[in-house]
Amino acid sequence: MDLVIHDCLGGCTTQERDAFYASRPGPRPSTLPRHDSATRYRVDVTSGGGRTAYLVRYPRTWWRPAYWEGEQKSEKRPLDYFLWLRATAAEGRGDLAEKIMNDVFRQRPADGA
Repeated sequence: MDLVIHDCLGGCTTQERDAFYASRPGPRPSTLPRHDSATRYRVDVTSGGGRTAYLVRYPRTWWRPAYWEGEQKSEKRPLDYFLWLRATAAEGRGDLAEKIMNDVFRQRPADGA
């Protein structure tokens, strides 16, 4: 299993996204089926009968910095991430790749409350 998370320290740009995903092995994210506005995934059957699951997400969390630019702030600020997952399971254990992918998908970022 490989899991990589990149935080953008605010809002992510298209250039950051493209550079992050270009550095990952496997299929380009744009070739994966879209699940929702922030998620794409696919499960491939490998030549030996196992499975490889790919998941890419663009989650946003909200946080309240105690101080920002020297002043105390109370409003929430966005914090965006790029997430890339590749989980591979051997023949006879192929369902494990999907289970890992689903577990990562179900995780939700904090709302910053």
